[in-house]
Amino acid sequence: MFLAEGTWALVAPGQRPPHVPPAPSPTDPPRPPPVPTPPARDAACHQRGVPTSPPAPEGHHCSDCGKTFGARSRLAVHRRVHTGERPFACTHCGKCFSQSSALGLHRRLHTGERPHTCADCGKAFAVPSHLAVHRRVHTGERPFACSHCGKCFSQSSALALHRRGHTGERPHACTECGRAFAVASHLAAHRRIHTGEKPFPCPHCGKRFRQRSGLVTHQRGHK
Repeated sequence: MFLAEGTWALVAPGQRPPHVPPAPSPTDPPRPPPVPTPPARDAACHQRGVPTSPPAPEGHHCSDCGKTFGARSRLAVHRRVHTGERPFACTHCGKCFSQSSALGLHRRLHTGERPHTCADCGKAFAVPSHLAVHRRVHTGERPFACSHCGKCFSQSSALALHRRGHTGERPHACTECGRAFAVASHLAAHRRIHTGEKPFPCPHCGKRFRQRSGLVTHQRGHK
């Protein structure tokens, strides 16, 4: 049988079912209404379809090549590769650079600053990478190996020149006669045949030579 809530007040306390609370006494203070508990923020956001945390940044993409950078400033520097912008100019010679760090290294050519010193011989360098290459003179390290013959070199540029001996590549051509050379310095020496330049004078007799090797051979006759 169903009884309204006020009806249970007429029943003795021991005869009420367990689920029915006792009737309040006239002297008891009124109970405050229950405060509804708000749902957890993440749960409420989830119910509304709102993400509970901000999405991870996707990075900054170059619109020209698609390369991604974590910082917008790095993207701005990279964009100069495509635009050709070089906003950092040397006050000594006017040469321009895309990065201020490159300008700082260039300035050392004018100031003579060489802050990177070899601990073995004391030779100083303006650029740390030049010191690293020089250190191989003392360590004997030759990390660049030729894939054709296995010969090793201390510098990648020396390996590139050596490879032309296998491939036959001669990218430096004389504009006068068309003769081509694998090394730029060989072309420069060859050009003196056409220009008549003889920049190597003998300190004993003043005779001049187109190549240093010719001067060395000539000087043996003075001994």
